Amino acid sequence: MMQIANGDDLVLPEPKVLTWLGTRGTFLSEILSFGGTTAAGAAFAFEGATRGWVLAVGIVVAVTAIGFRAFRERHRKELTKYKQGERRDIVRELLSEINMLDALILRASDPELGARDRKEQLSGARHIVLTVANRRLGPDTGVSVNYFEVTSPEHATLTAAAWGRIGGTGRVSSRVFTHESPTLMLALAGEGRLVQDTRQLTGPEADEELEYGSFAVAPVYAGNSLFGLLTVDAKPVNGLTSFHQKLLMKYGSSLATTFVAQGGVPKINMDSFSRAGRIVSDLRHGGEPK
Repeated sequence: MMQIANGDDLVLPEPKVLTWLGTRGTFLSEILSFGGTTAAGAAFAFEGATRGWVLAVGIVVAVTAIGFRAFRERHRKELTKYKQGERRDIVRELLSEINMLDALILRASDPELGARDRKEQLSGARHIVLTVANRRLGPDTGVSVNYFEVTSPEHATLTAAAWGRIGGTGRVSSRVFTHESPTLMLALAGEGRLVQDTRQLTGPEADEELEYGSFAVAPVYAGNSLFGLLTVDAKPVNGLTSFHQKLLMKYGSSLATTFVAQGGVPKINMDSFSRAGRIVSDLRHGGEPK
């Protein structure tokens, strides 16, 4: 299964030196161009055979610079075409995978199954969703996915579910989301969150000792019922992108479907927290929640 990283990381299947020259060789192109024109111009300061040699060297270097620029332009076009093809393949694979997840959840939700069998199959479907999310999102290593469940609907408190961690150390997160958490306030408004650099967090969040450089969150909800939060953490700063966050929202929706089908799962009435709208507005405008 292909890990979806930053599209800029895609490279052509070619020797590394060609990749470097095609994408990082700007300064070399400039040096060759400058050196060639300078040598050709300086040739006229010499006499006789020396002038001819210097002029010839200058012309060769200048022509090499022109050829190198042409190579870089061709390489850029080929890389763009390659990336577009890779992205199309990824999208097709994702659509197929999402359809399979939906079909799996639909079968697990079959009302003709006994209550016990349906609960077990829905639990298995959730584990598959978390596993897929862990394999799909962020860089190749240092990624973990967590599900936080509602432990106090009245006080809007969520803690990590014992079954809800995939990747990383395998240790269940000790983090707690309360009605004062900006992340939860966004979730209560049906919105996710993406933090690409945890060092930039401010307020009480800045005091938390996080073991990762970036994270994304998706609310797991249906209608006005919030069942939990689905999070993905990546070790490096900028390890997650807006595309990852959007895909995480889809996985969160898949989880919500399993909880609706099961019934009797603790949940928060999203309409009962009027502060959510103001918090969302504060966060959108770069301010601190009040």
